[in-house]
Amino acid sequence: IARTFDAPPPSEPAPHRHRKNVQRSRRRSELRAEVAAATSIDEALEGVRAGGEGAEAAARSVLRLSGEPSCCGVLAVRGLPALVECLRSGDVQAARPCAKALARLCAGAAERQDAALAAGTLGAVVDCLAAHGGDPSAVAACGLLLQHLATGVGAAARRAAAMEAGVLPAVAAVARRWDGDCAAILACRAAVRSLTRDSAALQSAARTQGVPAQWLL
Repeated sequence: IARTFDAPPPSEPAPHRHRKNVQRSRRRSELRAEVAAATSIDEALEGVRAGGEGAEAAARSVLRLSGEPSCCGVLAVRGLPALVECLRSGDVQAARPCAKALARLCAGAAERQDAALAAGTLGAVVDCLAAHGGDPSAVAACGLLLQHLATGVGAAARRAAAMEAGVLPAVAAVARRWDGDCAAILACRAAVRSLTRDSAALQSAARTQGVPAQWLL
């Protein structure tokens, strides 16, 4: 009796195999990059949490990583509490890059904006301005952060939260220390306009809380 055997499956065409190998290689490279980025983020955040002499260098590392698209998601998940606490109570050299990193994370990303709000960013900004209002770079970084929190999807709720947190009087008090159009004044003015945009009620409240009328739209 003659035996019959299943025919072997046809081999993949060479171009198709090459394409799949390239895709696998690319994915392995991406995974290695993701692991390396996560390790760098964790090390930098640990330095921020530890405070002390190494906090400034660690905060600058976080700021650098916040500019890399592949790191933003991980930073937003793992880093918000550490960044907010540094902004609230860290020395000015560490607080500046932390504020800038938070601003980058919040730029145009409603989910991250809301997460930053939930982590206590507004209160931390008020504390940072009170502690470091004499440093124009720190003030400018806080102003930029407030601008990003006051825009995008769900901005109305975040603006209302900023009013409740006392952000506007804190900004107005700090801005009175500076003259002309320095970076601190420009950032504070832009923050106030973002926080009160298209709302007569918020603009009226801002004037009541000491914000110069010329800062309002």
